[in-house]
Amino acid sequence: MLSRTKEQTDKKDKKNKQVSRFIIFLSMAFILATMSLSLMIYMKYRTTQNWTSSKTDSNMASIPPEFAKNTYTVEMANDLKKLNNVNKSLDNIKRDNGLTVKTIDGANIANKESQSILKRYNITTGEAVTNQNTLKMYIDIFNLEQNAYKTPDATHLEQMIAMLNKKQIEKETETDSIILKRLNDIASDYQKLNTFTDKYIPQLGEINKGVVTVKSDITEYLTNQMINSINDTHLDKFSNIKKLKTIISSKKWNEIINSNEQLSKKQKWDNIYAAFNALSQSQYVDISKIQTLQDAEDLGLKIKGNKNRTWYKILKASPVIQVQANGETVDSGQYVRKDVVIVATIDPTYEPIPQSDSSSSRTTETKESESKSSSTSRDTSKTSGSKTTDSSTDSSTDSSTDSSTDSSSSSSSSSSFSSDNQSNKTSSDESTTFPQVPTQNP
Repeated sequence: MLSRTKEQTDKKDKKNKQVSRFIIFLSMAFILATMSLSLMIYMKYRTTQNWTSSKTDSNMASIPPEFAKNTYTVEMANDLKKLNNVNKSLDNIKRDNGLTVKTIDGANIANKESQSILKRYNITTGEAVTNQNTLKMYIDIFNLEQNAYKTPDATHLEQMIAMLNKKQIEKETETDSIILKRLNDIASDYQKLNTFTDKYIPQLGEINKGVVTVKSDITEYLTNQMINSINDTHLDKFSNIKKLKTIISSKKWNEIINSNEQLSKKQKWDNIYAAFNALSQSQYVDISKIQTLQDAEDLGLKIKGNKNRTWYKILKASPVIQVQANGETVDSGQYVRKDVVIVATIDPTYEPIPQSDSSSSRTTETKESESKSSSTSRDTSKTSGSKTTDSSTDSSTDSSTDSSTDSSSSSSSSSSFSSDNQSNKTSSDESTTFPQVPTQNP
């Protein structure tokens, strides 16, 4: 009995130990889980200690009204910061009296970002739009000034001056006055350039297929006049004029104007074409190239002498017999500016318009019907012929001048029927006559 009781007690103790171990294990697991969770919560808390600020860099008074709100998101705060770069660029322009090589990159970035932001928020009016447009104008002015003497663009220059004048009328500033003076100086240089090209370029020579043929009457005196004119007006600021000055100041140019070997040396002077092409080809029309009606139409000139005639068309190869500019006759070999009124008078050459298929088929049917009654119409033709002779005699007695005119008109508008069927025309009851294209030249 004791032995059995002891065994039961041992089993019970063993079971209790297992339960205790299990409880301890669960407790340890719970404690570990709790510690891990606590650690995760702590780490999350640490990462949120530094909050991303949505506060704007500037005070509320400097924020564009279209963006004014009680609260701002982080994204909107960044957008306002980028828009503020536009104001910084405008401040740099005010400080430097325009954009410079150092500030142009920042201005381009600010302008591009501003366009993107305003488009995203669908803002088309307001202070931010006005500032962006103003910055864009100053960027265009900077680019114009940088290329004013490399690639002259008078039209763009006029637009920029007009925009700046309008801004000056609304609010005059010292910066805009200084920039406007610089633009007016460029406009004055453009006027000097036009005066120079009008006076000297046509006297230098002719350009044909990229080859410059120097006129034989070019003298050292004329060359010196051109050089002095370039120096006095400082036209060598233009890259093409500077190149031209280098050419006409060279020893080789003196050899050309002092010798009779221009034709053999002209191939060495193809580089002159670049200077002439930029200065004259875009502004002048070479009258010697206007030879035909086609040439005049290609140049968009007004045409005189192109009288239309029935059943005839004017050939594009019709020669031009006279060219006038502003009412004055211009000889071949001269140059005329494209902005004047140029009129080309032609001597029209006519060509008959071909007959249509329907007209030809009708003529064939008429001839077949007339051939069937040829024997009857011949007798009628004889009688009709004698009457026509008498009528012609009477008509000539009344008015010889009118009869001659009418006879000439009748001859020029005669039908194209063959001579075998000519007598059938008098028999209007037996056949029908269709209008035909005259075959005689007017």
